[in-house]
Amino acid sequence: MKSILVTGASGFIGSNCIKHLLAAGYKIEAITSKASSSAFKNSEQLNWHQCDLLDKKAGRELLNVLKAETMLHLAWYAEPGKFWSSELNHSWLEASINLLEGFAASGGKRFVAAGSCAEYDWSDALMDEFKTPLNANTLYGKCKASFFERASRLSRERGLQFAWGRVFWLYGPGEDPRRIVAYVINSLLKNEAARCSPGAQIRDFMHVDDVARAFAEICAADICGPINIGSGRQISIHDLVEQIGFLIGKPELLQFGALSGNQDEAPLVLAKTARLESELGFSPRISLEEGLQDCIESWRSSMPV
Repeated sequence: MKSILVTGASGFIGSNCIKHLLAAGYKIEAITSKASSSAFKNSEQLNWHQCDLLDKKAGRELLNVLKAETMLHLAWYAEPGKFWSSELNHSWLEASINLLEGFAASGGKRFVAAGSCAEYDWSDALMDEFKTPLNANTLYGKCKASFFERASRLSRERGLQFAWGRVFWLYGPGEDPRRIVAYVINSLLKNEAARCSPGAQIRDFMHVDDVARAFAEICAADICGPINIGSGRQISIHDLVEQIGFLIGKPELLQFGALSGNQDEAPLVLAKTARLESELGFSPRISLEEGLQDCIESWRSSMPV
């Protein structure tokens, strides 16, 4: 049975990755910073471990015990509205390098990690893994790019396979209610106004289940280097929000322009998906309408009667 170690396993992407890795036949060593509870149940294929990975000694000791062949590193600070400029990005950069070194020292072979489209220079509209410069304008993006560059070098020196999935915009059931899709859905289901910016910016959205499946397939493949994980399809925030209003049947509750937009924000950010599609053979299974409906039903079922 193939072994894999997953950090951030209880997070938004990680919890969705678990089911795809189980289906692929992996024995999973899942790491979470959350306290152990009945929600984290062990099985023959899945073992949960609670660890603060910012504690470098604890992280290295755990990796040395687990000795997995593959590692999927998803853990990072990602609190909405705060992660872009948080000093914790520096902490996670150093902790991640520590984990990579520990993984290599314990005999690991393939290291896969989550990057971000925030690493790119957004003055280009189409983000190309090998042509678009890495010129982030946020601390989060700068630290992710720094980890990519240092991990690339360390992996070459240690003889590791290294793959880096650059995630674009994602949404899905269970996401933080402060994120745009969840915020609008919850507002409308509660019959409250959804206060939004004009929403002119155009972005690339993918359902979290497809994002997680992409990571699981990258783990099992030989593909290395940066890989954009996006749909390759563009939609404006305005049209995305408008579609939610249509599906719920309450478009009158959408208040575009109630919040001011960021004038410095790039008008268009889109993933070039040639590597994902041609080299990995991956394509999204969930359409935007199906994905939004999935989110709506999930939030609706969780609301008190």
